[in-house]
Amino acid sequence: MTTERHQVPIVASTGGLVETVKEGYTGFQMGASNVEVTTTISYIIYINTVTRALTVYGTPAFSEMIQNCMAQELSWKV
Repeated sequence: MTTERHQVPIVASTGGLVETVKEGYTGFQMGASNVEVTTTISYIIYINTVTRALTVYGTPAFSEMIQNCMAQELSWKV
């Protein structure tokens, strides 16, 4: 994932993202999401996830998350 090579991703918990973005270790997950249907609850979940990310941003824990992201092997090589 290109995002993990540059910073810490914030993602919906779908498909392969569930395995590659680990909450609090290599990024932030906001749970399952449906772009076709947005509700007040969806917005609250998005805001809470971004708030969690902003709370960690600029701390030693965030720097560690960046290192964790860059250390992952995410190629298609077997």
